[in-house]
Amino acid sequence: MNKQQLLATPIAFQVSLLLASTPILAAEGESPVSEMDTLITQEQYQQAFALGQENLDEWEGDPDFDYAFGLAARESGNANESVFALERVDAIATDASLRALARLELARAYFVNNNLTASENLFNAVLASNPPPNVQQNIQDFLQRIEARQNAQTPTFNWTISSVIG
Repeated sequence: MNKQQLLATPIAFQVSLLLASTPILAAEGESPVSEMDTLITQEQYQQAFALGQENLDEWEGDPDFDYAFGLAARESGNANESVFALERVDAIATDASLRALARLELARAYFVNNNLTASENLFNAVLASNPPPNVQQNIQDFLQRIEARQNAQTPTFNWTISSVIG
């Protein structure tokens, strides 16, 4: 290899690296929502949640991202993260159908977190908007489950009498 070829090799290598990394750099700014949706559809919730965590700093606050992240979080056992993400969607989504879906999923996340009052209130609010019959039935099922949990948690009053000699 002559001197000219030796000097050209690192430049050619650097140019080829730059050209090869261009798609990676372009993909970096793309939303991970479609990939997360695919993972959620395949019931790979933990992977969807991990992908969401990797992109949280960049995409948090985007309603579509937050909705997908909230679903993945709840289904992967991270109900607190789910609540935060779905509350953001409920607060900022301009798409009424996305907001309605987020409210239903948020009510479920509250239920999973055992925040029964918030869950019941949100389910009743969605029910008041007259959703489709299948959604109404699902909400009624959750309301019955909430009532059963509340009845199981009803506080009781116990007392005892004892004598103390001192």
